[in-house]
Amino acid sequence: MVFVFNIGNTHTQLARQKDGELKLLACMPSVELLQAENLDGLVKGQGLSQGELLAASVVPKISKALKDFFGAGISFVSAKSYPQIDFSGYDTRTLGADRLANAAAALELYGAPVLVVDCGTCITCESLDARKRFRGGVIMPGRAMQMRSMNLLAAQLPELSLEAQMPQNLPLNTAQAMQAGVAWGSIGAVRQIISEVKKQPGMQNCRCLVAGGDRHFFYENIEGLEITPELFTLIGVTLAKKG
Repeated sequence: MVFVFNIGNTHTQLARQKDGELKLLACMPSVELLQAENLDGLVKGQGLSQGELLAASVVPKISKALKDFFGAGISFVSAKSYPQIDFSGYDTRTLGADRLANAAAALELYGAPVLVVDCGTCITCESLDARKRFRGGVIMPGRAMQMRSMNLLAAQLPELSLEAQMPQNLPLNTAQAMQAGVAWGSIGAVRQIISEVKKQPGMQNCRCLVAGGDRHFFYENIEGLEITPELFTLIGVTLAKKG
């Protein structure tokens, strides 16, 4: 039995893989993992001491907290965890563990060439060519980050939540202008990213996947995207090789 963490900047998923079945156990604010009492509650409530622990983390403070708490009982994914992918052409020293896991899950479930667009706190993309070489990708602010940054950095712009639907008309006030700017701009940016990736050698006929918590918005507004399973990144974590 294996327990897997997908630790993002905002939220963390915890799942259990048993007899080939992956089951989501919890989704929590990532900051909660910085408290030893919360980790102790997970151990007792989810039985973490009864299995192997694997984690993909993009938050160094949380990675340290888990190492301090679990010691040698937890392993963290790295490029070396995925020998089935050729990372030799990419500087992997700062490559996020979620991007590694996404690439592995994409190869396992969809084959190559493939492009993954992960829409969460940030929008990232990972690309693999037909020879299973990691070709890199881009990172940009996600919709929620864009909205929050306008409120934080511009005194007169309000704090707003995201709208699930694409605006259909020209904005008639400041709030609508912010919503439309983020929605239209993000859709345009992702379309351009896909276009640029498909210009690269070996990527012309790649499948284009969309993952992450905001994936439904982009799936509904960009033709040609294939939506990934809810536990997509966690599937990639389970594919990691130890050692």
